[in-house]
Amino acid sequence: MHSFKIKITKKIKPFLLNVFIESNANVLGLYGVSGSGKTTILNCISGFDEPDDGKIEIDNHIVFDHANNINTSIEKRRLGYVSQFSTLFPNMSVAKNISFGFDHTPKNERIYSPNEIISFFGISHLTDRTIYKLSGGERQLVALARAIVSSPKGLLLDEPLSSVDSKSKIGLIHKLKSVNRELNIPIVYVSHSASEIMALSDQVSIVSNGTVINSGNPSIIFNHDDLNSIEFENFFECEVIDSSNLRLARQNVLIANQDFDGQSHIMISINSSDIILSNHHPIGISAQNIFMGHVIDYIVSGNNVLVLSDVGEKIWSKITVDSFRRLKLSKSTEVYLIIKSSNINFQN
Repeated sequence: MHSFKIKITKKIKPFLLNVFIESNANVLGLYGVSGSGKTTILNCISGFDEPDDGKIEIDNHIVFDHANNINTSIEKRRLGYVSQFSTLFPNMSVAKNISFGFDHTPKNERIYSPNEIISFFGISHLTDRTIYKLSGGERQLVALARAIVSSPKGLLLDEPLSSVDSKSKIGLIHKLKSVNRELNIPIVYVSHSASEIMALSDQVSIVSNGTVINSGNPSIIFNHDDLNSIEFENFFECEVIDSSNLRLARQNVLIANQDFDGQSHIMISINSSDIILSNHHPIGISAQNIFMGHVIDYIVSGNNVLVLSDVGEKIWSKITVDSFRRLKLSKSTEVYLIIKSSNINFQN
């Protein structure tokens, strides 16, 4: 587990950023609408912007302390930054873009080689391409690879998935979870997507009008959102059994026949609105995936309810208030989740 201590103020007329965040997490999420101050926080952490006052500390490493006149230069902070829009060099190949990050890392701080990271991200087939010949998802993979090959002490990710298509997003979330799990790099992840924050963050701070209005478990974001406007996706990593069978915790997931090209695990997503709930095991229906579990939490907002069920993995379903009442759901209620194979989405 990593630690984040961020206490800063910065005036950007007429906007005032005044935040305090203290969290132990592998991935700290910053959640809020556009213009709330999330990117300004990242820019202060990275050194692109200098706060007017405060202190910034990651894993007990102080990079800014106004009171003690500490303002570590950008290059010495050793923080990788990936934004919504790719900042790759268009005149370089993929391989040269990635090597750039390595070449500009002090030799005594190099942990990963370009070849290791290219292999880790599974992008060896892209190395000779120019940036113009990459899809949006591929560009973000290369940008992540370039950031990580510089052996950063932390990753700052600013809406990195907002400009990619839904299938590429599933694959990128898979890679980011691998970065978190296998490379043990602390991450600050900025997004206005509830699905991304829930999939990737251990802890979240909700930013609104330049201040933090709540911090805690990622599910707190639902207390600050209108569920009528949320299209929430569940993301899961599944074990591949064969071309039409996956394993998710204790559940067998039946899917349309797919070619997984030798992969042992695959990331899937299921929209919360595509999950039907039932009090009883259904019979005589076309849907093949029926998971038995129990309700562990629910959140009511307007005409909708997000229901969190435990089926071996925790999964959110979005139903109407009327359906919630008719099913007489409450915490610990036994429930069946019904999911059509056609509603299970896969990474590219």
